[in-house]
Amino acid sequence: MLARKFRLPAATQFKNSHMVREDMFTVKFQHNNLSQARFGFVVAKTIDKRAVVRNALKRMVRGHIENTYLGLEKGVDVLFILRPAIKNMPKEQVIREIDEVMLRIKSL
Repeated sequence: MLARKFRLPAATQFKNSHMVREDMFTVKFQHNNLSQARFGFVVAKTIDKRAVVRNALKRMVRGHIENTYLGLEKGVDVLFILRPAIKNMPKEQVIREIDEVMLRIKSL
């Protein structure tokens, strides 16, 4: 589980944000005035009505972010909005897509 300081509050609004759209997820991100990155994850009920499946998808994405990107990104809020295509993809491909998106975020 992400430490509280790395969690994106639910009330955060993305006004002047950038967006990256992939088949498996959409990522919104904006710079913040903090010293660390904050991450949020959204999985809609339209992806699967079972909470077990939605939570497993969030855990997969959150686990990779925790292990790889907590110390690297500074001062950015990142929101992952998962899409239905992620259900049918192997974990390795999802991780590869996350890495590509995070590289794009670093470059902006």
